[in-house]
Amino acid sequence: PPPTSPVKAPRFTLSFDTGTPLGLGLESFDGSKRTSLPPAGFNVLVGAVQEGSQAAALKLKPGVALIAINGESVKGLSRQDVLSKLGSITTGKRELTFEDYAALALGWLATTTATVGSTNLTA
Repeated sequence: PPPTSPVKAPRFTLSFDTGTPLGLGLESFDGSKRTSLPPAGFNVLVGAVQEGSQAAALKLKPGVALIAINGESVKGLSRQDVLSKLGSITTGKRELTFEDYAALALGWLATTTATVGSTNLTA
């Protein structure tokens, strides 16, 4: 039988210390080439993960969609807006929430939370 509720992509949050680079590169998603994933309005994806960074150690992979920064949605924001928002956080933690649509396509459904320490990461 068909599912009774929509299936959602796995969502996970990574927490990074301020003052340290993140260890990931962000890229704009071209909406003209949009398929059904990620959802419309979420235009920033992880494009690269720096080898040896904690983001890499946590198995963050290119292609996941950035959904929120410190619990605030990034829907409708450009890559530059997201970078500015990240740069404006100077104290506490930077919590980035992602949705993994590749994992959804593979049928993987889980929620993961991790804390990233203050090793040398790049943004």
